[in-house]
Amino acid sequence: MPVGVLISSGWEQFKRDWKAHLELSVRFILAAAIVFAAAFIGQSMPVAGRVAFSLLAMAVAAAINLHTILTLFELALRRDRGTMSEAKPSVEIGRTHFFPFLWVMILQSLAVFGGLVVFFLPGIWLSVLLGYSLPVLVEDGARGLEALRASANLVRGRWWATFGRTLATGLIVALLASLTTLLLLIVIGMFVGMDQVFRLADYVNNSTQSNPVVDGIVTVMNGIVQTIFVPLTVVYHVKIFHGLKRTR
Repeated sequence: MPVGVLISSGWEQFKRDWKAHLELSVRFILAAAIVFAAAFIGQSMPVAGRVAFSLLAMAVAAAINLHTILTLFELALRRDRGTMSEAKPSVEIGRTHFFPFLWVMILQSLAVFGGLVVFFLPGIWLSVLLGYSLPVLVEDGARGLEALRASANLVRGRWWATFGRTLATGLIVALLASLTTLLLLIVIGMFVGMDQVFRLADYVNNSTQSNPVVDGIVTVMNGIVQTIFVPLTVVYHVKIFHGLKRTR
């Protein structure tokens, strides 16, 4: 579909299912809070214990985030197909598809990373070519390398059209996320003072020493932004995917 129609229809679907999205994506804040808590508690531990505790917390947070993204994909795919079912996430999909989803994500990441190592442009080319492996897995049941091949077959011959739509929707989401982050900083500044907000920004950009409390605040802020905008990213991704399937 044309870029303008893609952006507007994706936004309408995002608004229509906002409650179901929020019920799922709030887990991003939970994952961020787990990482923050581990860093805060680990301050009093020996170095080895602190590292092990932090790694465990990050593994748990990653599992929560992965499960959430998988469930968001299933919901967005089902809703975009025009089914009349309620906007409720599938409980079963998280159990049956978690490890296949993780494996496809690893394969896709390795391929893109390999392209980036060879040269920057092959990495971009592969990221678009293999970018629909995850919805292929969830909707069509293709797993592993088969999912990557299916995504490549969908995009082949339409790479520039796919790249343009991915870039346009990505810029929209990035702009909204940046504005939301700025708003969060302004709200925080109203309570603690804008000078503290400037110190926070300076710490994020320039500090070489870790401060668990400040890191935790930044992590939770990122979790809030993810909670709002990851569902919109998934909706746009699904719409491009279905557009590729309909026109193949």
